[in-house]
Amino acid sequence: MKNKIIAALCASASLLCAESVLTGDQAADWVRFGGKGSVTEVEADGSKAVEVKGDIRIRTKKMVEIDPAKTYRLSAQVRVAPDAEAGRFYMGLIPFDAKGKRIAPEEVTDVSKSETKLTNEVKVGDVVIIIKDGASWKDKGVLAIAFEVDESGKLADLPNRSVVAVKSVEKQEDGTAKVTLAGKMKKAYPAGTAVRQHLFGGMYMYSLAGNAPVPAEWKTFSAVIKGEAARGVSSKQWWKDTRKASIMVLANYRGSEKNALLLKDVKLEEVTK
Repeated sequence: MKNKIIAALCASASLLCAESVLTGDQAADWVRFGGKGSVTEVEADGSKAVEVKGDIRIRTKKMVEIDPAKTYRLSAQVRVAPDAEAGRFYMGLIPFDAKGKRIAPEEVTDVSKSETKLTNEVKVGDVVIIIKDGASWKDKGVLAIAFEVDESGKLADLPNRSVVAVKSVEKQEDGTAKVTLAGKMKKAYPAGTAVRQHLFGGMYMYSLAGNAPVPAEWKTFSAVIKGEAARGVSSKQWWKDTRKASIMVLANYRGSEKNALLLKDVKLEEVTK
């Protein structure tokens, strides 16, 4: 009922309205998932804020369902904490599938027209793979190989959950390529299995900030997220098959306990007209 009333008011007034679906204005809203530091509630400039000290990774405990057909706005106010040194930070969203499993960049970032097949059987423990056609495969970058891919080129397998890190790619005179893995294979695949080259990239959707300096005074960061990317990673579109999301912050990135930032008015909103 509340959503219908808001939508009706916005429509009648020809306004762009939004309703919060996820917030992060209390320390209890956040959970650490990496690094060392602390998250506490403080008073700042006459209002409550969340203080994040040290090089720490945090995300909202709550994971909210999203619809890629709808438009969302992520926003937050950020500043350096009093008596602390300003560091740098990343802030955005973590994409998950409908089952709540995180979608990693290498699972959706393919190398165009790199579909080919395994020349030989791949066994558990193997570290070298031979592929039939290596013409479109890159030999530089942070590389990966995806197994059991959609051979049609329509990328129906994305996000591909069978991705393995690659150490090197050596193209052979006969058109094949020798793919050396970063570790041993944990699963076997028969000869003829369809494979594709993939790439690693930024771990999350850095919609608000990507290694940005923490401002000295309150600054509002805002971004609109709309639609779903057919492939690859984007900060303004949901990654392929995203159906849930949480807000994330890499606070005081590569800093120390001397670095601290403040957050307030953190929210993900569904935007309606």
